[in-house]
Amino acid sequence: MECRYIDEENYRKRMISLCVRSVLPGLPKKRIDRAVLLKSLIQRFRSDVEYGEKEVNLIIATWLDEVTPKMKSDFVTLRRLLVDEGVLQRDAQGSSYQLKTSDLRDFEFSEKINPREIESELGNVREDILRRRREFLDEST
Repeated sequence: MECRYIDEENYRKRMISLCVRSVLPGLPKKRIDRAVLLKSLIQRFRSDVEYGEKEVNLIIATWLDEVTPKMKSDFVTLRRLLVDEGVLQRDAQGSSYQLKTSDLRDFEFSEKINPREIESELGNVREDILRRRREFLDEST
């Protein structure tokens, strides 16, 4: 399969669409959308740290709450996906995890992408949507 390139603008638009404008019943079906979400999540891990399962679960749960509050998924599914994608490496006992790579198979992301910056932009977009809804409701009454 050919490697798909995701530039900063495409990443930004997909994150806003996935995290603000839609309610996901679970992980997106499109592989590119899953890759964009995972890229955001991967940034929460450091390659020089060995994580216990509870720590991994907490990182994922926090990311779900902060970045994708409308997505109906769980940390177990996402943890398994990170392992299956080869991003997190689990030790033989299955008790600790380490970031193996920040790359996702079949996708190349622009070096200019700053997931944390875009995550903070999501909050601004959410606030703007709420503001416009309030204005619309005020005009309607």
